[in-house]
Amino acid sequence: MYFFYILESEKTGNYYYGFTNDLTRRLFEHNRGNQGYDRGRIPWKLIYKESYRTETEARNREKHFKQLKNKRYIKEIIRGASSIGRATPS
Repeated sequence: MYFFYILESEKTGNYYYGFTNDLTRRLFEHNRGNQGYDRGRIPWKLIYKESYRTETEARNREKHFKQLKNKRYIKEIIRGASSIGRATPS
């Protein structure tokens, strides 16, 4: 199983979109700050996730969100999806 996920920086409020097959490991890696983008935005918290059967499906969902570039619209999607049971906000 693969997951599309959204993290929010508790420091800056920035979002990070990604996909993985291990959410626990991936969140730990983000909070270690080894990547340049992550370093200045620690700590990260998981705010949204969706599960998919294939890596391709999760990757396509990540691409879709990265193309939106509209924070308010993204928040509406997160709120709306969780209210109808299509996704799992954290």
